Amino acid sequence: MGPLATQFTRSVVLLAVLVAGQPVAAQTLPPSDASVPSTPSHPRVVVHVYVEPSLNRMTEWHARMDALQADASARGLPISDMVTNGFVAWGGTLLVRLTPRILVGGELGKVHDQDRFAVTEPVGGIFPGSAEFGVGVETTDRNAQFVLAFYPREESNWHVQLGAGLGQSHVVFASRRTQEDGEGTGPILSALFGTEWKIFYLTAGARFHRMPINYTRLDELGIRNNREFPDDPSVDLTGVFVRVGLAFHWLRD
Repeated sequence: MGPLATQFTRSVVLLAVLVAGQPVAAQTLPPSDASVPSTPSHPRVVVHVYVEPSLNRMTEWHARMDALQADASARGLPISDMVTNGFVAWGGTLLVRLTPRILVGGELGKVHDQDRFAVTEPVGGIFPGSAEFGVGVETTDRNAQFVLAFYPREESNWHVQLGAGLGQSHVVFASRRTQEDGEGTGPILSALFGTEWKIFYLTAGARFHRMPINYTRLDELGIRNNREFPDDPSVDLTGVFVRVGLAFHWLRD
């Protein structure tokens, strides 16, 4: 075979190799898109249920109870069954997502505050002796709020929640000399900052919630006993709180 035939044969072989290699290259897998971030999945409905340790005011009532207890101690009367600022609250929040970072909804809550003690006092009459009398105030408040939650970043569970609404309180005060029963309605404003971790929910915040109370029950003589009743017997549940609860996410995008 001459030089020209040899050169032609090499050219044909090279061309065949190049042509055969094109389908292989075409079948090569495209580069991975792992570096492209995926779109986060957002729940359309979020539900929080919580319990709430708190420090609330109830300034007038707690001050009056402290004064009555101090007066009984000064008279040398035995005191027992003391509960000071026994406070508990619980509730739930339903939020619906408007945008990836904004949710709106409603919240229902209940607040229970109790301050009481028992005192043993002498009793006169035909058969003199002593008896134990309970002295205490118990407040139960139910409230409803419109709330707005804002998430500063889409990929974060940290959020700020603002709320506004109305609450209704029922107050019962009892002692040896008088009984009072009243109700009232007033505005409630709240703000909190917290986060979610898996199904757990943790926030800290503050509320303003004060209202006048209309009392309907008086003492046995039909008059109010100012010695035991506060000068301003309003309900003031204003204070700070910590919420611990569960978070449920439904209807993800």
